[in-house]
Amino acid sequence: MSFQIKDIVVYSHRGQRRVLPLKTGELNIITGSSKTGKSALIEIMDYCLGAGECRIPEGIIRETVSWVALRLEVTDGMTFIARKVPEPSRAASSDVYYLVGKDLEIPSFNQLSKNINSDALEGILTELTGIENNKHQVPEGQTRLPLSAQVRHSLFYCFQAQEEVI
Repeated sequence: MSFQIKDIVVYSHRGQRRVLPLKTGELNIITGSSKTGKSALIEIMDYCLGAGECRIPEGIIRETVSWVALRLEVTDGMTFIARKVPEPSRAASSDVYYLVGKDLEIPSFNQLSKNINSDALEGILTELTGIENNKHQVPEGQTRLPLSAQVRHSLFYCFQAQEEVI
């Protein structure tokens, strides 16, 4: 099982939608002038994929965008994940809109409303990646906590920040 990002979508506070289509099965390279939002795309993807904190940079995107979203191509069709951008005083929002279908269209702004939370999203994404239910039990006498492998552990290898490329 796997998924690939088909579209990155942002919704303004006024309901306008902007879509960045990506080519699945291919390398997508995004270029452009400095301060045009390229690095923010990685943070948008990470946030939609269950990050505990919204790291979308402060500025025009955070001021004008209400929801960020991804349309994913999955083994059996498509999945759409939208996550509400948090209020300025909050680190994240648990408002997640999740939709699954065979040939899924990108929803309009008016369709977005919380139907799952970020914890449920993490479980769904973990399942989509094929990571089975697991739990590493710590041997008796050790102080570290038990650990379950989840989708967040695999994302470290999926995105390259600008400083890595340079």
